[in-house]
Amino acid sequence: MVALLESLQRRDGHSQMYDQTDTSGFYKNDGSLLHAPNFVDAPTYQLNREEKDNYTYPIHGWYWFDNIESAANFFGIQLPNQEESSNEFNF
Repeated sequence: MVALLESLQRRDGHSQMYDQTDTSGFYKNDGSLLHAPNFVDAPTYQLNREEKDNYTYPIHGWYWFDNIESAANFFGIQLPNQEESSNEFNF
């Protein structure tokens, strides 16, 4: 399997590559399933992938999951079938 990589422009101006086949990251159910693969940057808090194991969840509704299926299961969300939408979730 070939990994799809995309450049992510971070707030500090550096680019970071991430694997689009890796759906791990911070997830929040805010009426729709929100996904932040590397970080959450809010006015009063920050969450970073490198520190994910040091947090006590939930943090303002955010949780860490190793994949989208685990997040959807936790939040009780049914993911679309591959045939219905091949690009339903944009990471």
